[in-house]
Amino acid sequence: MKDAGKPTAPQRRKPPPPPIVAYEDVKAACGHIEKFGLFADKQDKFRDARRDKVRKRPCKACRAQKQKEQEEAAKVRRSRKKQNMVAYPNNGRLPDGAKFDLSYDATVSLWRGTLAVLGTTFTDTGATERRLCSRLDRQYRQAVAAVAEKPAAPTE
Repeated sequence: MKDAGKPTAPQRRKPPPPPIVAYEDVKAACGHIEKFGLFADKQDKFRDARRDKVRKRPCKACRAQKQKEQEEAAKVRRSRKKQNMVAYPNNGRLPDGAKFDLSYDATVSLWRGTLAVLGTTFTDTGATERRLCSRLDRQYRQAVAAVAEKPAAPTE
């Protein structure tokens, strides 16, 4: 809420750039030629800095291509994440009743731990708690994937 009694400072806008009087070809970082607009000599005190900026970055087409590739890669990552969420129900969480048991062994500077899930126990060691928990979780997930991939024994 603005104070009605206080005058506000007017918003300053950047003045528009001066008109371009000529164009110069400059080689961009990608190797393509880019048009570089020149202002009148007296009005262009930053010409060298602007020219260097054009030289140091890729041309407009290459920048657009890179952005398109990054967007496609992000789309692939998002789709993989969705597939992963389907593969791991409950948002990738461990099932109810899963139990981590960690202890630190100072003599060898290692964490030792176990993960008990649905009657199965996984054991490992790690330099940090986080790394150890991640390794135990990975062991559990690999075991679940192996059971899911194993074909059922035929019954006669």
